[in-house]
Amino acid sequence: MKKDTEDLRNKLDTLTMLPKKKYTYSMTSAQEYGWDMDTDMGTYKPKYEFNKKMCNETKYASDYVTMTKRSPYAARRPEGQQPSK
Repeated sequence: MKKDTEDLRNKLDTLTMLPKKKYTYSMTSAQEYGWDMDTDMGTYKPKYEFNKKMCNETKYASDYVTMTKRSPYAARRPEGQQPSK
């Protein structure tokens, strides 16, 4: 009984494995294109790192929106007035 349960668990685990962990070689021609992409190509590694830097004005505007939940450049409406459609 214990062996049957273990065999069933192994079969079910195989269903959720990635193809590269299931098989030693690609099974289809479509798999051939990306089979060794993660090891050979350095997947998702940019050649140069360009971090976005903010100038003082952009940082101020970003912090303003975070604190007040509105743009510092938006026109202010008088109290009680509905937006025009």
